Amino acid sequence: MTDLLATGGQLSTALAVAVFALGLWFLSRFAPEPTALAAKRRREALQNSLFFALTLPFIQAVGVLISPLPLHATRARHQTLLRHSGYPGGLLPNELIAIQCLLSVTLPLIAGFAYESVFERWSHWVWLGLPVGFLMPPARLEDRIRKRVEAIERRLPYALDLIIVCAEAGCSFEDAVFRIVDASQDRDALTEELRIMRQELELVDLRSALHHFAERVPSGEVARLIHAILEGERQGTPYKDVLAMARDMMRTRQSTRIEKQAARAQQLLVIPTLLITGAVLVMLIGGMILRSCQDTPIHP
Repeated sequence: MTDLLATGGQLSTALAVAVFALGLWFLSRFAPEPTALAAKRRREALQNSLFFALTLPFIQAVGVLISPLPLHATRARHQTLLRHSGYPGGLLPNELIAIQCLLSVTLPLIAGFAYESVFERWSHWVWLGLPVGFLMPPARLEDRIRKRVEAIERRLPYALDLIIVCAEAGCSFEDAVFRIVDASQDRDALTEELRIMRQELELVDLRSALHHFAERVPSGEVARLIHAILEGERQGTPYKDVLAMARDMMRTRQSTRIEKQAARAQQLLVIPTLLITGAVLVMLIGGMILRSCQDTPIHP
């Protein structure tokens, strides 16, 4: 009788899990599909990550449940983060909120089970995983945006060198971008942005494509460059002269930034150096004091 009850319990659990998974799969069918660049990023993520392919239906199902909620400001903020970060995984704002909700639930459970397996008791501290899980995805996106902007700013002067060479050969700005993108085999952030610009230049004018580039990359260097290009076009200045001036100013600012970082690093190294020196002095002086105490005879 006990065996039958245990078997029935296992079957009921398996049936409940199957029904739950089927319900999530059914809900995920109603999730909107990403378009344009986000759709491309999703295809790449599904091909390269099995974990993402397995968890995407859960994310989409929770996103469908969240979609009726009036979270307009949160969705707008998440849309900006996703656009600036290059749409990782082709995620949509509701799906990013779904990831926050799933992590805020799973992280405390995982931490609680791990703590209980080690110390054989439950701790209320594991519930700190709830805000950590909820805040982690936007924080990761902001870190991704920072690294992406730094990579673009670092590569931008070299891309301007190539565009200037094409300009000296008689190419227009659009033709120079076409040639650079077609000849490049890199997959860095700047090359991807230039590929997007190349596709947009086939549909819209240069001014719109440059404005879209500035919207996707929240960088002061990119904003100054685009302003210089548009201002030079308005005044009739050859764009190769405008790009050469912008390139030189970029390299000057990068050199100044590197010098400031090096000087700051030297200042930050002072405190660890003093601590290490102090520890070494304490060891030396302490050893001398202990040795002198051992060598001194004690009289009754």
